[in-house]
Amino acid sequence: MEENSSDIIALLLRPSLRSIKFLVNSDTAESFLIRILRAVNENKTLSIQEMDFHFVWDVGPSLGDIADAIASQTNLRRLTFSGQSDIAYLAGDAKDLPFLEEFEVSGISADVPEIDYHDMYLRSLTTFTAVGRPPLIHCLLRAVGSNRLAKLALNFSHSGSTDMSPEPFTELQRFRPQLAHLELALWETFAWADLVPVLNLTELQTFQLAYSSTDDSAEITDDRLKQMVDAWPNLTQLVKRH
Repeated sequence: MEENSSDIIALLLRPSLRSIKFLVNSDTAESFLIRILRAVNENKTLSIQEMDFHFVWDVGPSLGDIADAIASQTNLRRLTFSGQSDIAYLAGDAKDLPFLEEFEVSGISADVPEIDYHDMYLRSLTTFTAVGRPPLIHCLLRAVGSNRLAKLALNFSHSGSTDMSPEPFTELQRFRPQLAHLELALWETFAWADLVPVLNLTELQTFQLAYSSTDDSAEITDDRLKQMVDAWPNLTQLVKRH
């Protein structure tokens, strides 16, 4: 690392900074990443509103510094996590941010964070995007305590070991009546009964569904599309992709 790297970091972390993105594609950048994270945590003049983290390696050694940097930016409005591992633990770092409105989590982590569901978090969210295995997405949904959530995008990746279930969609009932825009991508085997709870979201204005066509998955027939249209009187857009 160059001797003047600290000066460069100090120059970049100026009070006018509102957005910062970390794109880390190798563990050789870890030491520099940690230096930046610690500088963010120690700089009391910052008021960052958007933070993006994109990793392609195990971020375990950096978890503590990432958590501290995020917690130091209490004015965050938007936060994105994308990576191969430890995504569940990174997502937990966002739970107490008081003004977070947009939250995106994308990863293949099989770990599910331990969250006390007696205390709801993420109370200011208006937009939530999650990409991952069904147990992780369900866990994250259970932690959302916002009564302002208007847009939700859930991409259930294939895990190879578990099929879909109705539980994640039943969880969506808590977000009525504000939830107006819903996008679902189902790459697991699913049954029509798994989706039936979505019909209770009577305030939906837009709905997008993408799914894989397999012999074991349900087919969204014209009759089922009609059920959707009838269930959502305010619907203005319905998109089906398979």
